[in-house]
Amino acid sequence: MLIFIFAFMNPTNQVLKIYADLRKVKDEMHDYSRQYPDGVFKALFKKQIEKIDWCYLHTSTCSELMRVAMPLADAIRENWTQEYTLERDALKDRIEFLSTQQLKQFDVLLDHIEQGKSFEITIKED
Repeated sequence: MLIFIFAFMNPTNQVLKIYADLRKVKDEMHDYSRQYPDGVFKALFKKQIEKIDWCYLHTSTCSELMRVAMPLADAIRENWTQEYTLERDALKDRIEFLSTQQLKQFDVLLDHIEQGKSFEITIKED
């Protein structure tokens, strides 16, 4: 039996989502540039990717953030270097296959996460 205990803070999740979305935009721009090397957006995306990288670097090295919320700064750095944006998209696809009962249970779980409530998940393996 596997047991996971989660406690999420809503503001932290929101900040991590913002940087996850920035990372996804950066990845999409890189992907476009690879697929269309002569595309009209390639030069524009190159400049915008530099700005996205600046946003991340400025945040991940911000002395005030380091002083006040070091774990959040660490989480931003860790998430930025991981290839997880495609997994996030795959999760959306997998949700479509859940039964109505499973969706209701998943919805309760998401409510707890969004509200910052602690919860425990128990996985029973047959």
